Amino acid sequence: MDNMNPISAQQEQHLTNVQTQANLRMSFKGKGQTQIEAIPRWCGLEYLVEIDPTHKGVELETLEPFDTIWVRTLNSEYRIFLLDPKTGRALVEGGRHFVEPVEATVSGSTFGGCTIKMGWIGIGLRLEFWTDGKWIHTSTVQSVLVGRHTSTELTPH
Repeated sequence: MDNMNPISAQQEQHLTNVQTQANLRMSFKGKGQTQIEAIPRWCGLEYLVEIDPTHKGVELETLEPFDTIWVRTLNSEYRIFLLDPKTGRALVEGGRHFVEPVEATVSGSTFGGCTIKMGWIGIGLRLEFWTDGKWIHTSTVQSVLVGRHTSTELTPH
């Protein structure tokens, strides 16, 4: 592993404490470099969903590897082939940023600012991806369909 130093017990405890107070968003800078950003819990869309449980969307962790998500936004359509639902790692195709399938991380849904619900694709919100060292934000999500790799049926969300 290039220039990767093990973290101390004190650093690990600090990260654990931060995780209980904030969502952690990890991005990979390349060549073994990782950036971790702490997003305060009050900045998370989790509270919006708790306030309005009828808000439609799909939680990535409820899906399986190799499931496919079709997302139609105001301006584009995307096909997301999940490689790892827990981390959001996927092959993404569609829109002007993903003309060909590209490996990306599906971060979650946002209003377009700092407020984000990690690992969730919400209708009426913008989808956020991390790829090739930069953040990509879609226009507003209009619809979401999920295709399970074990079934031929599409499930609207």
